[in-house]
Amino acid sequence: MMDTMIDMPEEDSPDLTSDEIAGAIEAPDADIILDTLSVKTCPTCTSKLTITKHQLRKRAPLFYARVLFVCSQGHQGSVLFRASFLGGSQ
Repeated sequence: MMDTMIDMPEEDSPDLTSDEIAGAIEAPDADIILDTLSVKTCPTCTSKLTITKHQLRKRAPLFYARVLFVCSQGHQGSVLFRASFLGGSQ
């Protein structure tokens, strides 16, 4: 497994839903996450997003990166990425 500066979850994350996983964006590397977030707009009003938090989640054997955001109009949301670059197998 790769050496990281973040705590990798050892157990499945109970707050990660099957619906969320079904809509996850495949991210074979971190650049996919950065590229996607740089062009993504608010799904409610199309305003530019500000990232408020990122979370690492697990549903064995895969890892997921959940990115929380807020837009200039105050709408909040999240995007989930299947972070295959962090390890695990499909």
